[in-house]
Formats: sequence, C-alpha cells, structure tokens
Amino acid sequence: MNKADKGETANTYEFQMATGADEILPLMVKGDLDIALVPANVASVLYHKTQGGVEVIDINTLGVLYMVSGEDGLTNFTDLKGKTIYLTGKGTTPDYVLQYLLTANGMSADDVILEYKSEATEVASVLAEDPTAIGLLPQPLLPQPAC
Repeated sequence: MNKADKGETANTYEFQMATGADEILPLMVKGDLDIALVPANVASVLYHKTQGGVEVIDINTLGVLYMVSGEDGLTNFTDLKGKTIYLTGKGTTPDYVLQYLLTANGMSADDVILEYKSEATEVASVLAEDPTAIGLLPQPLLPQPAC
C-alpha cells in the first residue's frame, strides 16, 4: 500500500478501508471494487448475489479471533459461566465460533450472557473502559494490554 501511495508500483492501486462488511457488500455487488477482504460468510453472500460474479482467492482462518480480559482467574471456558461476553455479529463467524467453543467445553450460550455490539470497535471500547470485561475480538483490535 505504501508503494502504491508513493507511485512505486507498475500499476495504479487505490485502497479503501471500511469499518464493516456492510459497507463493502453493495460496492462489490455493483462492481465498484476489484478486490475486497471480507469474512467468509460475506464472500458467500457476494457469490450468490452476483450469481458467481466474484471468486474467493483465499480464506484466512487462523489467529483471527481472541478472547480477552484483564480479569484474574479466567483460565478455561468453565470460568466464563455466568459472565458477560462482548462480541460482534450475532449469527456471524464470531458468534458461531464462540457457541461452538462453549458447546465443545460442555456449556451453551445459556451459561453466559452474550452482549452483541454492532462493531468490534465497540467491544474494544468496553474493554478499554472496564479491563475486567470479557471480549471476543479480531486481532487488529486487541487492546494493548492484552497483547
């Protein structure tokens, strides 16, 4: 991206950052973007909305989501029982992953309080205000102390 900004690439590239996939979806459907980095479920929606007009280049699945908290004593999933967990995207990848992990550890969503936020930045804000809060965040938005 830096080389493109400096005019040091063979072709001309324009980069655009978005806070959520909902900003990217209509642009891809209209053909206004050449390439986009989106969650796998959004790629599936794009594929169907464009009747196969978009293709998946790669799926990134490792090291993307982290459960973070400054609360002492949280060492396994059973320690989360009765606690509030802040996350984004009800019915999207973070929600599915968390519910799978709860089930794999003998729990269910009924054992915790799931507090959905519209954006990961909102979850990061909650964690910044209350370091003992528990959040499920993508890597770029991890609060500094959790790194």
